[in-house]
Amino acid sequence: IQGVVYFRLDNDFLNAVVENISSKGNEIIAYIIDKDGRMLVHQDESLIMNDEAMKLVDDSEEVLAKLTSSDNGNCDYSMSGQKYISGYQAIEGTEGWIVVVACLENIFTESMLKSTNTLIILDIAAVVIALVVSIVIAGYVSKGVNRVKKSLVAISEGDFSVKVKKSKSKDEIGVLQNATA
Repeated sequence: IQGVVYFRLDNDFLNAVVENISSKGNEIIAYIIDKDGRMLVHQDESLIMNDEAMKLVDDSEEVLAKLTSSDNGNCDYSMSGQKYISGYQAIEGTEGWIVVVACLENIFTESMLKSTNTLIILDIAAVVIALVVSIVIAGYVSKGVNRVKKSLVAISEGDFSVKVKKSKSKDEIGVLQNATA
């Protein structure tokens, strides 16, 4: 034997990670399971290494099949009469360990509705600002066009005494106005 590599996974570290993600009151829970559905890390220590822990989830076999079927994804499930929306990710370098973060569906949808409402309000504000800017720009452009129009109408009716002010503007309307001055 040349040497030995020893790796000890610090369970306290994993518990701290899960506790930092989880919220009190089970609104958001995080846990780590193995490929057989055993809880390896959970904020409720009575569920750790308890073969019955995943059976608390309604349709637990179907949920476990979904969690272990791919490296990552999402899954909806019910537990103790409450609906959860979860995301999961396989932990590389382990033998089928999966970290799951689940949120109560009503908390998740409430957050989504708040975000959606905020975006709608911002969109409405952007449209109002765009309308105000458009009206200001249209007024500026139409003022110069109306001056030139009045001059050209008078000239077309034979009134050559019309005086058009010189424009300081270098845009197309200013050039047109200066051409009739």
